[in-house]
Amino acid sequence: MEKTPCPNSIKNWVEKCGYKIYEETEYRNSEFPYAQIMDESMLTGKEKLLLGLGVKADKKGESALNFEDITILDMSVRPSWNTELVEEVIT
Repeated sequence: MEKTPCPNSIKNWVEKCGYKIYEETEYRNSEFPYAQIMDESMLTGKEKLLLGLGVKADKKGESALNFEDITILDMSVRPSWNTELVEEVIT
């Protein structure tokens, strides 16, 4: 019988693996490391909004993100998005 890891173990793995990216020089592109959240779920008429948000990598605590925790990095609108176009916006 396989055992499922406890939620705390999974949380610890994710936090450790995710933070490692911010320690790697090749991933740093600013003085303050941040995570980028991309959302393509919003429609404006017949076009899709791609929203890019930045969140400081050193956010601590169990509370959910709020408006003070995020920075709007980009808002782009197109009829559709594919991997190459999203990568272009992120770059």
